[in-house]
Amino acid sequence: MKRLGRLIGKNLVFNLALAAIALGVVVGVQVLQGGGVTEAAHTFDAVQGACAPAGSEKLDSSGDATISAPAGQVITVVYIKAGTLCHHFDDDGQSNDCYTVSGIGTDTVTVTKIGSGRDCKGISHIEWELGTAPSPSPSPSPSPSPSPSPSPSPSSSPSPSPSASL
Repeated sequence: MKRLGRLIGKNLVFNLALAAIALGVVVGVQVLQGGGVTEAAHTFDAVQGACAPAGSEKLDSSGDATISAPAGQVITVVYIKAGTLCHHFDDDGQSNDCYTVSGIGTDTVTVTKIGSGRDCKGISHIEWELGTAPSPSPSPSPSPSPSPSPSPSPSSSPSPSPSASL
């Protein structure tokens, strides 16, 4: 009976150790797959791509890109699809550890991949939203400078001549 108890005890310890190793492997794999870029993927019902709202523009790109807006419009938001994530940029010069976007609010935007490694996936495509370009503020027109008024010139009027009175 004592021998049966030891056998069950050894079996239990072995099974617990095996379960702990398996759990460690599962947790380790999840941590490795999670990566260091912690951006939530946007989920929009998009027609053209997987990141931006329906009606947005799209460029299939495998790397850095320059995007130009049509005349009278500016680019207001940029979405970079890389791996399973959509990276959202809405401020000029905004960047994360993997990508930078410059020119938001203008008619030309540049998208650049700046990071490397397993967290910085290659760019699949770029999407963007357009807005109306602001009207240029009129520059003040110079007001005419006053012209100098002529100063009176001395007039030569005859001086009275002496007269004799009687």
